[in-house]
Amino acid sequence: MSRKRLFIAVDLPAPDREAIARWIAPVRERARRLSGLDVAWVEPEKLHLTLKFLGSADSALVDPVREAAAAVLASQSPFELAIEGTGTFPPGPGARVLWLGVRDSAGRLAGLAGALERALVPLGFAPEERPFSAHLTIGRVKRGRGADALFRGVSFFTASFAVSEAVLYESKTLPSGSIYAALARLPLSPGAGLKA
Repeated sequence: MSRKRLFIAVDLPAPDREAIARWIAPVRERARRLSGLDVAWVEPEKLHLTLKFLGSADSALVDPVREAAAAVLASQSPFELAIEGTGTFPPGPGARVLWLGVRDSAGRLAGLAGALERALVPLGFAPEERPFSAHLTIGRVKRGRGADALFRGVSFFTASFAVSEAVLYESKTLPSGSIYAALARLPLSPGAGLKA
């Protein structure tokens, strides 16, 4: 039985990914100067907002997942999001994940994530136990402490963009690192009401 590692995400527009890469450059340089701190930075083309991580799934579920997710996305209208602020998981010097924040004042992204959760339960995907926390992972600490200091004195990155689709991705692990293969683009429907 073949399996695929799947997730559903919102991609950022290329200009915003490039702007984030420029913003991260001095933060990366600061990390290089900190002795003992090793951070794996997310490549700009891989920056995304995860709506639902499905993990390893039977390949036979790809089409049912695509159909269920497409129905959810088609019931939603496009909306605006803003990327702003910084943070870490967990907070403090033992941080393992570095992220940029998401301002979703109308709760549309969270509503979309919740609707996807509910639609995928009948296919055997357990709902996430933790509440949805919209964020854009920009780096993972492989070794060392003090990563929370990387953002000190750095101006917040801000950008706004329209969400008009989500993508069903397969994550493939290669010796050179992971690659994301888009299996389906799932458009939102202009004029649709939020039915989360």
